[in-house]
Amino acid sequence: MKPFHLVTLLITLAGCEFDPAGLTGEPSADAGPVVDPCAAEEIEAEATHTCARRGDGTVLCWGFNGSGQVGSPGQAPCPGNALDCNPLPAPVGALPPVVELALGEAHSCAVTADRRTFCWGDNTSGQFGGGAVGVRPAPVAIEGRGDALEMVGGEAYTCSRDGGGAIWCSGRNAYGELGVGSTEPSELPVEIPAVTASGLAGGERGVCAIRADDGQVLCWGANDLGQLDATSVGQDVLSPIPITGVTGAVAIAAGGRHGCAVLGDASAMCWGDNGAGQLGNGELGSPSAAIAIGVPPPITALATAADHTCAVRDGLVLCWGDGYGAAPVAVELPAAAIDLTAGGAHDCAILDDRTVWCWGWNGYGQLGDGTFTDPGAPVEARLCEE
Repeated sequence: MKPFHLVTLLITLAGCEFDPAGLTGEPSADAGPVVDPCAAEEIEAEATHTCARRGDGTVLCWGFNGSGQVGSPGQAPCPGNALDCNPLPAPVGALPPVVELALGEAHSCAVTADRRTFCWGDNTSGQFGGGAVGVRPAPVAIEGRGDALEMVGGEAYTCSRDGGGAIWCSGRNAYGELGVGSTEPSELPVEIPAVTASGLAGGERGVCAIRADDGQVLCWGANDLGQLDATSVGQDVLSPIPITGVTGAVAIAAGGRHGCAVLGDASAMCWGDNGAGQLGNGELGSPSAAIAIGVPPPITALATAADHTCAVRDGLVLCWGDGYGAAPVAVELPAAAIDLTAGGAHDCAILDDRTVWCWGWNGYGQLGDGTFTDPGAPVEARLCEE
């Protein structure tokens, strides 16, 4: 699931500059900062595939490719079946320089530097918000999502936030994921009324946003376990409602049936299902309101997946929930982490040297090390060996 990013400065996309005077071998005096084209600037994971944005604006994806969500030809049959898997990162073709990624269960999207939107993979529910319905293994331009600043995806929907803070969603809407008060699907983006947002997070079957004027967290979608409203368990939330006790949020993350927010003092709170300890208070059992996690501030990055959560504090990655236990545990990495993402049963982090390291389940090659085996420890995703 898509993580939040506290870093607000964008690194300028730049490459090696050609010297028109020719053959001197020296860069021109007004050349901007040179960005390592292999350096990872963003990492996003879903249950079975992972994508990264490099310093030169290119996108590479790896993992399960059964619906074309990796955006490049399959490299090998997945273990146990004949479907395509890419255990090594491969470039997504025909994309201008990208500044933002969003992954859904079986589709991927990107926002380019000129604020155009491209998507690839499964569009059978209209989750792209445009283009022909069906499976699209190569990126297609989505004209109906102009001026997108941020995008998130889930099981069969996509939402974006535009420059004015409006939220536009498209897709299946079986659980109210589109946030418009009904369960009617839409193949074109529809605007959620009366919400101006400063941040957005997508879960499996639900979405959360930060209200721009006061930092209140609003959520909508599936409520089968009371994860959004404990007073109406089993009744899906079709329009945005506030999460009690979570105000002043600066960033949010949404998982399978839980969510988390970082507040202005860099502390974090989580809410929803806690059957696997994914709320991070060291206990099992779902509370009726948001609770503080068991990791003190400052939290600088946080990501949620189906049943677990990970955070970065002082460069250290800590995870809790399914596969980790109810109390936060440290992940041993070769350097300090600056960002991370959480998939269904695998996680990845960008380290301060801009390499990407992943760990966990690797049955579809979603760790990016060229294998389908679980290594038992973090491995480096090979971003520059395509």
